[in-house]
Amino acid sequence: MSLPLMGLRDFVVESYDIDEARQESIFCCRIRTDYGLCPHCRSVSGDIHQYKRRRVRDMMCFGRTIYLVFEIRRFRCPKCHKVFTESLDSIAFNQQYTRRFEQMVYQECLSQTFQDMAKKLDLCFGYRVAGKMNWHTIERIFYEKASEQFQHSAKQDPRILGVDEISNRKGHKQYLLVISDLQRKCVIEVLPNRLKETLVNWLYSLPIRVRENICVVSMDLWEPYKQAIQEVLPHAEIVADRYHVMKNLNKVLDKAQRAILRVLRRLPVDDISSTLKGFRWVLLKNEDNLDADKKQKLQSIYVLSPLL
Repeated sequence: MSLPLMGLRDFVVESYDIDEARQESIFCCRIRTDYGLCPHCRSVSGDIHQYKRRRVRDMMCFGRTIYLVFEIRRFRCPKCHKVFTESLDSIAFNQQYTRRFEQMVYQECLSQTFQDMAKKLDLCFGYRVAGKMNWHTIERIFYEKASEQFQHSAKQDPRILGVDEISNRKGHKQYLLVISDLQRKCVIEVLPNRLKETLVNWLYSLPIRVRENICVVSMDLWEPYKQAIQEVLPHAEIVADRYHVMKNLNKVLDKAQRAILRVLRRLPVDDISSTLKGFRWVLLKNEDNLDADKKQKLQSIYVLSPLL
């Protein structure tokens, strides 16, 4: 009987009922604590002023919609004499669903639209009759949880920095320096230019705690950037970012494949043109993504050029 309340430590189940027609399970619960904490003066109160019946939506269990029914209490504070409604860890204030239900909605909406999620809840969770949840409610839950996730991550010190430049005005050689937190996948700062002094000054402006927490810096290995990192963050590992590695690799590979292609075209091999057709595309594509014919073509090219 306690299975639906796993993770909800606020309640104790006293009884339950099943509505077969709506495929719902209703758990009548009692709040564990006998007191409330005044939000105004932080005093403990056991003086119950009023009861209010609440019914909240929880996660699915064994294919049924789960509802929790309990009596929320309003206390009178013995110190400041104000009346307040008790707060619960598992249910946000004045909401009709548990926090873990909100988290489920947020996770599901990462891979589908709000409308699709609302339809899923309607069809699978019985909301068409009971709660009339529409996609606007789903949208609100999603953005509230997304905001909480962002605020939580914003409090974390960055460990992996990304240093990259973008053009401010195309063709005018004016660049901005973008500093990113690669773990949180967000921009931290945009500096007005790409001078070494600008980067050094910004790094020194960080608290010592933050600087010591940075363990990896990813960038395009431009020498002034390397010098700035080595000066301010000597403990951090400097790595080349994927974009510039692939850019340089493709540039060298293009040069090599053109030279090899000129040699191959002069070989006295039958149907050489057919073998070399699409040569560059097959060579550059990830081999795991090639079908059987393309892999055979790649092997044929390797036979023609052991160096390649």
